[in-house]
Amino acid sequence: MHPDLPPINWALPVTRTPDLTVRLDPRGIILSAGPAPARLAGQSLQPGQKFTDLFPAMQAWLTWPERPSPGQYPEDTWQVTLGEARVTAHLEQDGDTLCLSLWEQQTGRPDLLEPLLASQHALIGATTVDEVIGVLLDSLSAAVAGGVRLYLHDPQDHALVVHTASTSTQTGQPAGARLPVNADHPAAEVFRTGRPLRLEPSTMPQRYPVLDLSPEAGEVLGLPLHAGERSLGALLLELTAPVPTTDPTFQAGLRLLASSGAAALTRARLFEGVRAAGERSRVLLDTTHDFVWEADADFQVRSPLPQWEAFTGQPFESYRGFGYLAQLTPEARTRYLQLIRDAQDQPRPISFDLPVLGPDGASLYGQVQAVPIHGPDGTLRAWMGTMSDVTERRQMERRQGIIQQVLQQLGTAVEPQELLHAVLHAARAACQGRAAQIVRLTGPRHTVHILAHQAQDRPENPERATFPDRSDVLWSALDSGVPTWITPEGTLRPDYLTQADVRAGSEAVLALPLRTDAGFHVLLLIAGAAAPLSPEVRDHLRWIQPYLGQGAQRALLAWTLKRREEQGRHIIDALDEALVLCTEDGTIRQANGPALQLAGLERVEDMPNIFDPGWQLHDPDGRRLEPSQYPAFTALQTGQAVRDALVRRHLPHSVQWVSMNAVPWQHDGRRGVIVSVKDVTEPHLLRQQLEVQAQQDELTGLPNRRMFNQAVQALTGHRQGGAVLLLDLDRFKLVNDTYGHHIGDDLLQVIARRLQQQVRDGLCSRLAGDEFGVVLPGLTAQAARELVSHLLPLLEQPVSLRGVTLHPQVSIGLCANTDTDWDADAWFKGADLALHDAKQQGRSRWSEYTEILERQHARRVAIEERLRLTLRSGGLTVEYQPIERLGQPGWLDVEALARWEDAELGCVSPTEFIPVAEEAGLMGLLGEQVLRAALTQVRGWSQVTGHPVRVHVNVSGGEMKTPDFALRVARILRETGCQPSQLITELTESEAVGDVQPVLRQLKALQALGVRIALDDFGTGHSSLSMLEQLPVDLVKIDRSFVQNVDATPRRRSLLSAMLRMGEELGVQVIVEGVETAIERQVLDALGVQFVQGYQVSRPVPAAGLIAGPHGLTLAPEIQTLSRNSRKA
Repeated sequence: MHPDLPPINWALPVTRTPDLTVRLDPRGIILSAGPAPARLAGQSLQPGQKFTDLFPAMQAWLTWPERPSPGQYPEDTWQVTLGEARVTAHLEQDGDTLCLSLWEQQTGRPDLLEPLLASQHALIGATTVDEVIGVLLDSLSAAVAGGVRLYLHDPQDHALVVHTASTSTQTGQPAGARLPVNADHPAAEVFRTGRPLRLEPSTMPQRYPVLDLSPEAGEVLGLPLHAGERSLGALLLELTAPVPTTDPTFQAGLRLLASSGAAALTRARLFEGVRAAGERSRVLLDTTHDFVWEADADFQVRSPLPQWEAFTGQPFESYRGFGYLAQLTPEARTRYLQLIRDAQDQPRPISFDLPVLGPDGASLYGQVQAVPIHGPDGTLRAWMGTMSDVTERRQMERRQGIIQQVLQQLGTAVEPQELLHAVLHAARAACQGRAAQIVRLTGPRHTVHILAHQAQDRPENPERATFPDRSDVLWSALDSGVPTWITPEGTLRPDYLTQADVRAGSEAVLALPLRTDAGFHVLLLIAGAAAPLSPEVRDHLRWIQPYLGQGAQRALLAWTLKRREEQGRHIIDALDEALVLCTEDGTIRQANGPALQLAGLERVEDMPNIFDPGWQLHDPDGRRLEPSQYPAFTALQTGQAVRDALVRRHLPHSVQWVSMNAVPWQHDGRRGVIVSVKDVTEPHLLRQQLEVQAQQDELTGLPNRRMFNQAVQALTGHRQGGAVLLLDLDRFKLVNDTYGHHIGDDLLQVIARRLQQQVRDGLCSRLAGDEFGVVLPGLTAQAARELVSHLLPLLEQPVSLRGVTLHPQVSIGLCANTDTDWDADAWFKGADLALHDAKQQGRSRWSEYTEILERQHARRVAIEERLRLTLRSGGLTVEYQPIERLGQPGWLDVEALARWEDAELGCVSPTEFIPVAEEAGLMGLLGEQVLRAALTQVRGWSQVTGHPVRVHVNVSGGEMKTPDFALRVARILRETGCQPSQLITELTESEAVGDVQPVLRQLKALQALGVRIALDDFGTGHSSLSMLEQLPVDLVKIDRSFVQNVDATPRRRSLLSAMLRMGEELGVQVIVEGVETAIERQVLDALGVQFVQGYQVSRPVPAAGLIAGPHGLTLAPEIQTLSRNSRKA
């Protein structure tokens, strides 16, 4: 029913003098009764008697639950049965006394028209289908003094759904039953025909033999419910008292009620549809990142747009009309104006990107959807649409495009000079065509070599840019490792992504280090000119800098390789390569100068046999070659030439890489082989360096993820197994956010060096970001544990970087196994589970993979999956643990505790499913279900006891930090009908530690509603008093650890006493929880503890285990027995 409508009572016979008038004092004591002799329901009424002792049925009526004092009785009318009599009672207040007027209901024909008409007013205020159903059933039950059933049509399965009054005791079809519309039943017949139906007792058995009616039923009336041409259902009335069914006035009243009920049902369904549509729209807007805007037909803004103000920083006065165009760049403004002109010419839905300037002047991007709104005459009236912030996506797309463009330019270049000019072109494209050059510093004196230069693309400013050429200045800029401005005076100023320290109009040059490896000291110099580099340009350079460095190094390597190969060709042309001619038995018959030099001899006769092991030939992997594996032997055996065989020749102090050709010869019946040997050591090592570059991490020099995956894959076939470590820097993002990415990069390099120093016989790699991996083939589990135990404290030693001292923290996951059947995914999954376990235990530690972790992971996945299903279906239950107040006969405070019993998992402890819910983001839904169930329950208890029952509900820190938490609590309080003072939210110290401000805002909002705040587990955190000082706390709950063995621990007793005094001084209510024994209770009583909670009072029980009485809540008898048996002595 509508909340603003008062209850409707039609039973007061205002036309008749009361049969009995009783005057009572506020306690219910009879002062007088008349007219004499005063008798009611067989009882004689005498002054001095307590009225409710004579008539207990009046107890709940006279003790109105919401009156705070005797001066505020409501004036109302009630019907009540006293013994065999049915009376109507009316209560009024007259000064300090109460006047109770009583009428005995007349037997015979009841007054039915008045309740039927009064119900019309009730239907007007009904806005939900359930309210309409309630009015119809209650009205008809009172009007006809019999059973009433309402059958509503469900079009989904073409059946009639049965509804009965909430207090109905009639037999037959229960509420919720479904009756097919073609069933042989009077309600189905009325629905099908649309005509009223009247059945007399004598004809019912023959016409409807299966009709189940109450024994007292007389006539049966059926009324159709119509809404226009559509049939909504039927009403079926079982008359158990004489009713004038043939009276035209009565018949008209029933038809009027049925017609009004049908209209009210139709209206209520429309109400519910509107509310549902509104809720869907609200949820849609709440869950999207877009904001809605509205403009007139000319795209002028006429009303405030708060989201635009937050997006751009423009106030309404500035963006009113076309003022918002000021936030667009000139180019974007031109495109936008043309776009809206086209849209006005041909109005249709459009979508476009809108570049705007943010509050700080940074470039932002909004994706706009616009839809034309037309009037009834088809003219364009307005535009509406949405705008979403796509800045990050567009910036990332731009960065990816930049990187792809640079990689494409570098990929198409082949010659070294082409590569260097491609690097310059990419850098100058980012800097609006400024002049740039690449320089290299070589030798001990850091001689400056200009590798490439390109002038600026500004015909209006043809002056040539001046670049610094002092080697000491350039070397200092290179050695800094970060972008650095070089002034004309040679002063270095670190960029720090700004040009604030460089005076306007100066010809400063920005120096970007590209590579600082041994032998490759390269700088990219960009002319600063008069205009500073914009944030977008600096961001552009930051993203392409690593790729420009790779391109420059590739050019230098290719240049060096080309130069070496040219030198080799000159030598071969001048001296020729080493050549020998051998007979079939390997004897060398002829050799040129380079061959003698290769052997270190002066005469051919002194050269050893070509198959002599003394040549020290090895394959590329370092394995010694047997003479039968020499290229010359293979050529002789197969008769085929062997070309470009790469062989390692181990010399006393070095390794020589040679390329060998062996060509068999045959002449005059003799066979032999010609062998040529070419020294390819230097070009081979350069090629190896290029290959290594593709397998190394650019920042740390460690192998990258590709090498790590290969090492793990190789581990799968290792007979002795091994170990895999995954390492993650804890809170590394905080380092980047606080000190900058350059400090973060330096820290990663330090960790990489420490890791390499400690791991000698394994592969150390950087996987991504702050994550590292180690593969240890053949290492036993015990040895791996010892290594990790030794490694962790070394990695966490403090480090000073650029004046900043950091204390790194590392979490490590270890997976050691000897199972050769494990694949690479199993190794990685095991280490990842161990790493996750280390972080769950508090970070800065290591954990080892076990089958228990695997089972725990599987169970955690199962718990999350089942918990989602349970929360969707509302399957959680709530138990309540009473909080006892000293000297109070009943309980008025309880704590609500979530309980879950799953069909597949069984009983799941809150200590197990609550952390899963927090990690999976389900705590909001879980907490709301528990809060709603608890408030609904205490409202019912309060109505029975006549006292407000209060409930304590635990709230997680994640819930408390959501911006709309207090609003959701207020909504649930309204929906459940509870007062805010009946709710106490409990927050533990550990949940409040950290970012206190969001929690503080929500707590203050809750207190403003009237909700009280409790600090749970008080005394166990590291900042209990600090939390008590910072948070607006109304109650504190002292943890069980201060209660256990308090009778034998004087110090603990003193602490409790001090906490009680502190609570009293602060005006904070103190509750001691975890009280389990009678001895503990005695000590607490002696200390003056007012509120206690624990097994000594009661275990948590279902709502059915608590009985509501006049003094509060008590345990049900069967629960009392279990509780006594479970308490500790």
